[in-house]
Amino acid sequence: MEDTEGEEERKELLKMAEDALGRQNLIIDDIMEASKMGRQKRELDLSPVDICKIIADITEPLIPIIEQHEIKLDTLVKENLPKVMANQRQLEHVMRNLMSNAIKFNKRGGQIKVQARRKVNFIEICVADTGVGIEKDNLSNVFDKFFQVNTSTDRSYGGTGLGLSVAKEIIEAHGGKIRVESEPGKGSRFYFRLQIAKDN
Repeated sequence: MEDTEGEEERKELLKMAEDALGRQNLIIDDIMEASKMGRQKRELDLSPVDICKIIADITEPLIPIIEQHEIKLDTLVKENLPKVMANQRQLEHVMRNLMSNAIKFNKRGGQIKVQARRKVNFIEICVADTGVGIEKDNLSNVFDKFFQVNTSTDRSYGGTGLGLSVAKEIIEAHGGKIRVESEPGKGSRFYFRLQIAKDN
């Protein structure tokens, strides 16, 4: 940037640096969370959390990156959803990982849908993309530690292969479940559910 005279080019370089820093921070967070895995049962400090606010807080800062990739973002959240019992920081980490993957593995001009809806006594959240998708034989492995969907292209996408395994452990520590549906070339849909707080 110091050697660049043009203002537009300087702005572009700054944006690239900011994007790289964001990816680096997510990788560091994943490594730190993964270091806790397997040591002992994860115990979380849970409290009533507004899932709608978490979705907004995570997706809004990503809009410039989403627009840069010419991806359309649809957030479909039912109004007046009850709060869930969760650890806010850990839940934000899960959402950040799922959104990061939805961007990274999508295609230019693609779409991301984030949905949240009530199902009896829990809230189900879905992050869906129209990206490369996952082969059927790999679906049972996507939450494994260090698993990369396609070893021939994983370096072009970057990452550590830790994000989904960390997300799975966090959601299960909440007493919830996470699953994936996917079709190669058509995208993936990640669902997770959390218990509704008792005071709702």
